[in-house]
Amino acid sequence: MIGRILKYDDFFNDAKPNDRFSLIAHIPRSELIANFSSINHKLKAPLALEFNYTLENQINIISTIFQIHNVKENLKYCKVYLDRLSQIFEHSRGGIAIATRTSCLYALNDLLFSKQIEHEEIIGIKFYPQDFEAIFKFLLLSNEDLLNYNSVYDEEITADNLGSEFFEVFMFKEIPNNQYSYVQNPINLLERSRCLFDYIKSKYSQELKEFTQLYQINDAEDYIKIIANGFFFDSGMTNIQAYRVKKTNKLHIARMDMLSKRGGGKPNTGVKKFEFLEIKKAPLYKLEGAEGKDEDIYILMDNTFLIEKCYDLFFWDFYFDVLKPKGIKIEDWGSEVGKFFEEYSDTILRRIFDKQKDINIKSTNELVVKGVEYADFLIRRKRQIVLIQAKRTFLPQIKYKEVYSLEDYKEINKEEFYERFGLNQIVDMSIARINEYLYEVDPNTPKSKLFIYPVLLINEPIISMGITTYIFNKKFYDLMNEKRIPLESKEYRISRLVILHIGELERLQKALKKRSIKLDQFLAGYASSTDIKQIRNPYAQFQTLDNYIRKKVKAGAIPDYLMQGGGIIQKLVEFGQKSAGIN
Repeated sequence: MIGRILKYDDFFNDAKPNDRFSLIAHIPRSELIANFSSINHKLKAPLALEFNYTLENQINIISTIFQIHNVKENLKYCKVYLDRLSQIFEHSRGGIAIATRTSCLYALNDLLFSKQIEHEEIIGIKFYPQDFEAIFKFLLLSNEDLLNYNSVYDEEITADNLGSEFFEVFMFKEIPNNQYSYVQNPINLLERSRCLFDYIKSKYSQELKEFTQLYQINDAEDYIKIIANGFFFDSGMTNIQAYRVKKTNKLHIARMDMLSKRGGGKPNTGVKKFEFLEIKKAPLYKLEGAEGKDEDIYILMDNTFLIEKCYDLFFWDFYFDVLKPKGIKIEDWGSEVGKFFEEYSDTILRRIFDKQKDINIKSTNELVVKGVEYADFLIRRKRQIVLIQAKRTFLPQIKYKEVYSLEDYKEINKEEFYERFGLNQIVDMSIARINEYLYEVDPNTPKSKLFIYPVLLINEPIISMGITTYIFNKKFYDLMNEKRIPLESKEYRISRLVILHIGELERLQKALKKRSIKLDQFLAGYASSTDIKQIRNPYAQFQTLDNYIRKKVKAGAIPDYLMQGGGIIQKLVEFGQKSAGIN
């Protein structure tokens, strides 16, 4: 966990420059993009499932900035900074970072839009020690500029001022930053993407064809494979991910150009500070080969945005590139993807539990009573009942994600926010009407005391953070209290609310199917691990399910069926053989 991002004052005693771009304006934009793409790559390589903030890796980042991998003698120019980093790391007992993914994205977005940079590219450029130091200073100053939104903590957003509201304000304020810290398993994400494309073919067949033709392909599945090959491609470079494409390969150039097309976003200003649409829309940066050169080079600025072009970002790309120009409302598109999300979740749950004789699973139409849906999923093992509300929401990019002051916080429709994720529904319907509906949808439910585990199954990683899971659980208890629903009675005992991201369910499915864990016991264990009365650790209540899975689940994160015929792995291999890879 990162507690502090390092700033200029952590390494330098001199006055900060008024304009950080004055330090690096003479360095070509291409070299600066390459540097910060490299830092981002080192923090999380494509196949890594967590960010690497070890001291060794952070030393490696500074060493790379000073190009020690090319010239060993450059160590003398940065040794003082390496020693200082080690000193801070030891004093802080870890928990510090020279850079984060968010700070890299922030710097990259600034570099893409800066008009102060004097050169796009200089062939054969020679770097001097002061250039390395300038880039290092620019990194630290970018960290500081990114974190300017934290200044209100010292004045407005304090525990003394806000009392019990502090953590909720903190949650809304940190959502924009924290959303870029969540890591999904790429193989599971690609399979989810393949299922989404199969699902929308029936309703949006023509629109999907128009979208894929933008990349000069005829099949939606090939779009996924192109993105996947770019993600997994080994460029042979340890410090950066880049692709060399022969200019004669016109088709491949055209596809890569679609992923490096500039002009889709805006600078880091105002409420859009954390949006990074320019990089989301085009995560590659193109270096067009000069006259006489037979290849173009494409630098991957952020591998997560690239793989998300198949799913999370595809939602927006498909809407803005194809659906919106046709007059299709985002609510209609969001509703269709919401239906897919429920069907996809149902497929996973039934694949896990259908052959487990002690498990009774019901979903969607099986849970409708008198025209009212009791829950999206009900999973019962004897007296243990898991009640799930599944929500694929599409939050407005600004309305909920940007809070810089108490005034911003007060303007948020907080009740609508929680309702969008199913919090009210799971209390008002799934729990409040247990006695009324449960035995109708599941007549074989035992009459003895039941143990209820409420779960929100979500698609948005922005609420899968520690502070957010804590606040949602607190709101859950508040709603229970308002409705005068006891957490325990003669009929039942209700566990804490669990937020389960679809990526976490995908990671759990192999262990659940092999029965190395049982879902209700796993949820009970998580509840106990976050109970500060049991653990006697005030930080325990902020533990995410993601962290708990990493600690407790040893089974593989990729289910067996993906490795078999028809799975995404086989399809990627076949595509790789057909196209001989991305280059």
